[in-house]
Amino acid sequence: MDCRFYNRMLRNRDDPKLCRHLVINDIEKIKSLFLLEMDVPTEQFIDKTGKPKEKAEASQMAAYVLQCVYSSYEKVVIREQEAISDFREEDAFYNHTFGEKQICDACRFAILNAHFCCEICGSELCTACYKKLDGKDSYPPIWLESLPCTNGRVHSSSMFHLGSFLPSFDIFRDTLYQSMKQIVRYGVKRGGALCNGNHGRGCNVKLFQEEKCYCPCFSPLSKFPIEKVCVIEDQFSSDAYARFKAHLAAHNPIVVENVNRHPRYRRSLWTQAAFEKILACDRNLRVLDSRNFSTVMIRDKPCSLRMFWSKFGLKRGNDDCYMKIKDFPESKLFSSIAPEQYVNLYEIMPFLDYTHIDRKESGRGRLNLLNLFNNRCEQLDPGPKVYVCFGLYNAPHLASTPLHLDVSDAVNFLPFVKAPDEMSREEVRDAVERRLDVEGIRGFHKERALREPEKAGAIWKIFHPSDNAKIRAAIMEWKEVKGEEWSGDVIHNQDVVVTREMMDFFEERGIECRMFVQNEGDVVFIPSGAAHQVQNINSCVKIAEDFVAAEGIAYTVAVTNELRFLRTKDDLVQVDKLLHFACAAAAAVLQNSEPGLVTSSLPQ
Repeated sequence: MDCRFYNRMLRNRDDPKLCRHLVINDIEKIKSLFLLEMDVPTEQFIDKTGKPKEKAEASQMAAYVLQCVYSSYEKVVIREQEAISDFREEDAFYNHTFGEKQICDACRFAILNAHFCCEICGSELCTACYKKLDGKDSYPPIWLESLPCTNGRVHSSSMFHLGSFLPSFDIFRDTLYQSMKQIVRYGVKRGGALCNGNHGRGCNVKLFQEEKCYCPCFSPLSKFPIEKVCVIEDQFSSDAYARFKAHLAAHNPIVVENVNRHPRYRRSLWTQAAFEKILACDRNLRVLDSRNFSTVMIRDKPCSLRMFWSKFGLKRGNDDCYMKIKDFPESKLFSSIAPEQYVNLYEIMPFLDYTHIDRKESGRGRLNLLNLFNNRCEQLDPGPKVYVCFGLYNAPHLASTPLHLDVSDAVNFLPFVKAPDEMSREEVRDAVERRLDVEGIRGFHKERALREPEKAGAIWKIFHPSDNAKIRAAIMEWKEVKGEEWSGDVIHNQDVVVTREMMDFFEERGIECRMFVQNEGDVVFIPSGAAHQVQNINSCVKIAEDFVAAEGIAYTVAVTNELRFLRTKDDLVQVDKLLHFACAAAAAVLQNSEPGLVTSSLPQ
């Protein structure tokens, strides 16, 4: 990797612009890296050897992705242009670390291209942090002021020059232009995934004078209302895919039942014994207390895995430690730790065009935008990850996962539920029913949980992402009423447990909670940006994975902007670059197809 201070070391006091002049080898290296890095990943939607029918389907998917993400990408390009508007592009300094993942030294989030580099110490700021330093956006946050220069001075905007990781700023403008060309050519509706009812076929002039929606077209067999919680009994039913897509576009949670009844499901891979063996691979695995995320100590020693599993199937009281294991494996891929489970998971997982994490390996995952990073240096580990947590019947004030929200969409599979060994089925049923009554879960969702009470895993409380501002205001008001102090973001702090009393408080302020029980064999889909919490009733082993659907990209961008100035998490999604790759790939696919051959509805 090149030295990030190379530009500064080349600086000549008499002519500071000399550091822009690159030697021939540097120029050739940057050109080759540029072509490799910005190669349009059209294989996201179609293989190069695809048949005509497959190419038409790929074009439908590309049009749908463009319909969902174009507006967000346009804002990214405008932001890049605004950042360089006070500078001459020809005066920008090239950064010789091109090809590496670029991180802002202040917020620790990824930089797309335009950035600002301190002429003295080499610190690099993204456009958002520089804007705050420049005083154009309220006051600089404390953590930005605590990024001192090597000379001991506090950084000011005058100490920074414009930098670029690419030989030209034009690539993003060009991609935006090519995307708009295809939007006009195909009549693609702009403004998101929700349907405007205009599903057409053909390429006559009349159709091109209208906007066409490339979301699922609902046949008479699949007309349905949008529900607060969508429950799909059979992932193979004729309307399952259309229902899933429509509810994902509406940012509502989705539950797919009976995934463990899939004909390829290998039950022996998903038992407690199987997971005991898998988790034993990590000798440094920490057992956490769900109440505060601290390491569980027993007789002044960290709780061992053996001790953890010995208590997994026991009845617990309110004062007993609420143990959990999360994010396993932390430093390795799930596919390398549990290869059989990995293969079987993607044999049974519903809606693989969204949930598969390796497009090249499987041919699926075309609508999981994270697959655009495959084989690139930014490729992430979105999972699967294992989560194991005890259950508690009588502790509605505790949560296995407190209220929080994620930057990406997520899918959560519950393969194993363990009720206390010392309790009879009747006792378990009574305990589960009492807990459901306390939470106010009635009707269909209560009936689902009580069919097999020993398999009732966890209570989910999910809120629509459009309510996030109201939720924050309500929590702060709640804390004031209770005399509690807080700092930072009351959702991202992950220290709030939503109880029945608090839900009533929320409802009075127009905030609706979508509440349901996840049973053994259920898969839950959580939309990006949706605040949610999980409370185990019985002890559970869950498998979770992140994905990025085009339908929720606006909330992915919004949460990224929230986290940027909290410095609490890494930039897992790199949404700016993701949007660029998505638009570039979609536009390239559409450019090589004909509108008259492509219906404006995705296949179901």
